[in-house]
Amino acid sequence: MVRRHPLSPEYARQGGDICARSRCLMNRPGEVGSCRPCPRHPTRPRCARQRRAPRAQGAVYHGRRRTRSGVRGECVTIVVDRSSCHWCGTCVEVCPVGALRVVPPGACTVDADACVECRACVRGGVCANGALSAVADPWPRSLRQLFSDPLVEHAATGVPGRGTEEMKTNDVTARFGAGEVGLLLDVGRPGLGARLADVELLTVALAAEGLRVETCNPASALVADPATGHLRPDVLDERVLSLVLEYTVPLAALAAVLACLRRACATLPTVCSVGLVSLVGPDDGLPVLPALAALGLEVSANAKVNLGFGAPARPRQVP
Repeated sequence: MVRRHPLSPEYARQGGDICARSRCLMNRPGEVGSCRPCPRHPTRPRCARQRRAPRAQGAVYHGRRRTRSGVRGECVTIVVDRSSCHWCGTCVEVCPVGALRVVPPGACTVDADACVECRACVRGGVCANGALSAVADPWPRSLRQLFSDPLVEHAATGVPGRGTEEMKTNDVTARFGAGEVGLLLDVGRPGLGARLADVELLTVALAAEGLRVETCNPASALVADPATGHLRPDVLDERVLSLVLEYTVPLAALAAVLACLRRACATLPTVCSVGLVSLVGPDDGLPVLPALAALGLEVSANAKVNLGFGAPARPRQVP
């Protein structure tokens, strides 16, 4: 089972293929079993399935990143063991933001500025040789994993992923009530990601409309001044896979808020999905739909429905 290496045109021109099963370099195209060592490491075992290469000192790749002040510095991200990396490109295929690339002959390299620390490349044994590992990140870079790795739980909310239950538990939490609309902004997506500076463009615009990020949303801890919507200056350079902002908007103010969002999103360098939460009215309709129709806005067929099986939380009665 052979496939052409998709990421090494130089090696492919030399007749180089990789074994899709063992993920190691092959000497002649079309022949499984003719695996040869890496040209830079001739003593390496010929096939990862025959004998896994021992973990050596390897190398920690330092990515170059530019801060908002323009000063270039170094920050540690994913650790690449060059003695085990066969530059097969498997990890490149699973990176959701294109932060990994192969530069033959050599090893995988990491763009630390683009990396969102989602750990997708180190989970589930993506690398057959175990050449990738992760290191603990200092503040504020640790925010990247917190908002990008779905297995990490937010300490403030106890919820993994992006740290919020959104409207899924509204029957119990009663976050959104009658005459109110829950506004959910999903900033960034796999393939693009988002800078926290991009998020600040939205929080500042909505703060001008008198809105504050809900305190039960972990992003509220990043807001330095709720009155202006500005985030902490030390987090603005950080990049995440996506981040959810949540607000509660009076139904009467929805038109002005959506107009404000349209203006803010026009300058946004990433994508932003807008979700609205509305209670079902006495007539089994959604009060938010006529308001959107009056604005000439169409609603996507995608929706989440809370069936109302939960009981609202009540203060404990003290006998």
